[in-house]
Amino acid sequence: MRTKAAVLGIFSLFFLLASSSYGARLSVPREFLTIQEAIDAAKDGDTIIVSRGTYSGAVVEKAVKLRAKGRVIINDGPEANSFLRAGFLFNGDYSGSGASIIGFRFKGKPQFDYIDDENLDFPIYSRGANNVTVKNNIMINSLQAITNWNGSGWKIQNNVILNLWTLNGGGIGILAGGFKSGAYQGNLISRNKVLGTLKVYSEDGGGYDGSGIVLYADFRRNSISVDKLTGNRVENNEISLISDTPEVVDVNGIELTDTRDIPSPPVIRANHIRDNEIDGAGRYGIQVTGAQGNLFAENEIEGSTHVDVFDDTAGDGTAGTANIWDDNDCATSSPAGICDDDSDDEDDETEDD
Repeated sequence: MRTKAAVLGIFSLFFLLASSSYGARLSVPREFLTIQEAIDAAKDGDTIIVSRGTYSGAVVEKAVKLRAKGRVIINDGPEANSFLRAGFLFNGDYSGSGASIIGFRFKGKPQFDYIDDENLDFPIYSRGANNVTVKNNIMINSLQAITNWNGSGWKIQNNVILNLWTLNGGGIGILAGGFKSGAYQGNLISRNKVLGTLKVYSEDGGGYDGSGIVLYADFRRNSISVDKLTGNRVENNEISLISDTPEVVDVNGIELTDTRDIPSPPVIRANHIRDNEIDGAGRYGIQVTGAQGNLFAENEIEGSTHVDVFDDTAGDGTAGTANIWDDNDCATSSPAGICDDDSDDEDDETEDD
């Protein structure tokens, strides 16, 4: 009897440990009417199943797993600032680290005014969280679709972003970057699609470009900002995004941007940008500003209105830049010699001579 009791005791203990590791399952709307109520009741590691319907989003302050079951539409949410709303908002205290958001449909609407129109503007917006998974979502009509400020270890995969808009800023599909001191690294941006039209605000002042995907070191708010933006991977994404008013705000497919006039020391380093397909992304297919020591490999770029690839750095890398460009399928670049095609042209000219 003692042996049997001991075995049962061990089994019960194992069951309790296993149950706690998997977490509880909470249901919206069966158990909770709103997603926010479910998050408030949940604990780290719990799964929240959201069934078919249209909902407001929520502030994410726990490591919960948010799963859509059926066609779940998010068309509203908490205020990201005084007049713009997010679907899922991470406030920046890293309390939402470890969360995942999978299978939702986010539906926004260009507001083109500085008022709160109670429509969705940022499907997913974070001021600071780590190890967040954003996967298999659809995002329609966003100011910025997925925004990861000051975060590491994000997995942003298999999302479809359709149509973006501007309001004297924005017009970005996926942003990973920093605006405060810290090292932001190990983010994976893979197999996403950024497609459609960038709709430009009729009174937009311009002076910037929209982007499909951007790694961004933002020193505009503080001269002491990002320490490192490194070890991030942008792979196997598809970008085909055209501005409806390119003379005011055009589009770049992929950007690596340091906002300082003199990026010293360089902070955007050792990132891998590879196997992306960029077709007709406006001004530049890939634009590099102040980012050094990065690898760009086997990207396919065509249809740019200026040049397919622009790199403003200088160093010991490819074609006198400070980066490595390897086997990229494109036709034009600045400086020349980055693309396979214009390298071939130079070789042909040498042979003719």
